[in-house]
Amino acid sequence: MKITPYAKKDFHWARWKPEDIRAVVPAILAEKKRRYAEIKAIPDAERTFQNTVAALERAGSDVSDRIHCIDFLMNVSSDDAVRTAAHEAINKLRAELIELDYDKGIWRALVAYAKKRRERLIGADKKLFRDTLRDYRRMGFVLPPKKCALLKENTKKLAQWETSFQKNINDHYDAMALPPAETDGLPVAYLAGLKKDARGNYLVSLAYPDYFPFLQNSPHENRRRELMDKYLHKGGAANIRILNKMLAVRDKNAKLLGYQNHAAFRTEIKMAKKPEAVFSFLNGLVKKLEKGMVRELSAVRALKRTMTGDSRAALFYYDIASSAASYYMNELKKQTLALDDEEIRAYFPLNRVLAGMFGMYERLLSVKFIPLSGYPLWHKDAMLYGIRNKKEKGSGMCAYFAMDMYPREGKYGHAAAFEIFGGRAEQSGKNENYRAPFAALVCNFRKPTKQAPSLLSHSEVETLFHEFGHIMHQTLTTARWESQSGSNAAQDFVEAPSQMLENWVWDESILRRLSGHYENKNRKLPKHLIKKLAMAKNFMASYDATRQCALALFDMRIHTERVKKPVAELFSETFRKLFGADMPYGHLWPAGFGHLAGYDAGYYGYLWSKVYAADMFTRFARTGLLDKKMGIVYRKNILEVGSSREELASLTAFLGRKPNNKAFLKALGL
Repeated sequence: MKITPYAKKDFHWARWKPEDIRAVVPAILAEKKRRYAEIKAIPDAERTFQNTVAALERAGSDVSDRIHCIDFLMNVSSDDAVRTAAHEAINKLRAELIELDYDKGIWRALVAYAKKRRERLIGADKKLFRDTLRDYRRMGFVLPPKKCALLKENTKKLAQWETSFQKNINDHYDAMALPPAETDGLPVAYLAGLKKDARGNYLVSLAYPDYFPFLQNSPHENRRRELMDKYLHKGGAANIRILNKMLAVRDKNAKLLGYQNHAAFRTEIKMAKKPEAVFSFLNGLVKKLEKGMVRELSAVRALKRTMTGDSRAALFYYDIASSAASYYMNELKKQTLALDDEEIRAYFPLNRVLAGMFGMYERLLSVKFIPLSGYPLWHKDAMLYGIRNKKEKGSGMCAYFAMDMYPREGKYGHAAAFEIFGGRAEQSGKNENYRAPFAALVCNFRKPTKQAPSLLSHSEVETLFHEFGHIMHQTLTTARWESQSGSNAAQDFVEAPSQMLENWVWDESILRRLSGHYENKNRKLPKHLIKKLAMAKNFMASYDATRQCALALFDMRIHTERVKKPVAELFSETFRKLFGADMPYGHLWPAGFGHLAGYDAGYYGYLWSKVYAADMFTRFARTGLLDKKMGIVYRKNILEVGSSREELASLTAFLGRKPNNKAFLKALGL
């Protein structure tokens, strides 16, 4: 199938102004209405898969590109007016598109085709038909009209609230003013990247490159607590109000559809299938991790008592928020492993890591990444690349991706891969072309300064590999239907391909490829540091996994129980039960937990998918991490197919057997 390369005009959306965004909204709605009218006009006797099911799929995918562009600008534009216009547009589109999708005529068309179908559907087409019918049933079309109408109105509200929830997190800005006299322990390169206020105080913001290194390195307990308390109010009281409304309406919708709770509704279409399976997995894992976690936290507590001289010193929430944001855990790593994250950073300048990572992915997946210039993008820091298959002649691109690596006000604050143009077959007269996928990697790494380039910690290198794995999943797809292409897979599997690729950054040969001291690129990460990194792989592993369980259990709890207590208090209970420490009075941690809008009743997927990731890695562990033949097997069986077949079938095809949890438990030392 021919792939038409993109021209510069295809990226004009990246420079949309507020008026452009507002103008495109009615065009999207008009196009969807026209497509639906065509489907409904077909006589029932003439219905086919192509003119009904496939036409309905294309009606959605052919307008999704512009919707994704608007949503992306809401997350990355440096212009507040653009972000606001995009937010308003997404809210309007979601409400109007839900109204359009609740079209009884479309439902009747699907039912008519299902009753009179004479075609024998196989493979991706069969799955698309089955999933489309299932999704319409889950929209409530089998309910009495009044209940269906209520479900529709509730769904509109949820769409609006979820968009606002994430925007409130993105827009939240706060910073701690740090006097120069209290900067001891903080690296010079780190301080050089901080802004200052009019009085000469350093401003430590909540952006990751400011937040995590400060909590790791500052010896001032009161300052660490102050910064974390600010972080625990990210999203603000407005997001707590939104979350409470979302929880109530999600529960109502689930019960309208006959489910016991929202988690039952959400897990039905995932690999877990039922909330009980999730709770069993999480609680079972917590029990297995308990001894290791207690041992790890005891070591941290003992170190705090030694360093403070207080024999009764306890661990507080700001001591154990995460291993990446803990002063004493960082000190323990330095003392037991003689490993300093700041020393490691010097060997991982971002450009060097990117070059090494690109080379590795190119070899493994038989592709070539081509830098492209002169294309209009949303910010001067953004970079665009084309992807070409190595075996193909000529310069034609099969896909594209962009990278936006540094923090700025109003930008999405974590690391994520955004699908913008989904891969899919498109009809062009009598011919079919394949829509080239385009995705964007958004990160928040330390910005370059006059003293040093952007330098990554080893954990940030791991994050980069993980997120770029999503980019490969999204761009190397060959699935025919967009709803099945790229990373449009079951939510509790979609992380597995990227999690598997995290293993590469613990291998000595890969680390040498990726590293090069920023003062002399020929100085690779020394062997003694590589050995220490290998020893550090399982540092605080039981604690980190338990923390993931805590977040997942909180997410599942608020989506299975009728919430009577404040949600922040429910999180405090979970935190206290697992870690024996209290969260601060008045914290608003759930307000900044962005996964509650999109990954609701799904955060467990990060741990669940690690089972599959560890199992998949066993194949590369045997053949070699840069084995091209195994890379192609992985690409063909996992990346290209997306969800055009069941995820379990793809795993089995890749592994040559059914998956199991042996490698996962071994990786955790269990």
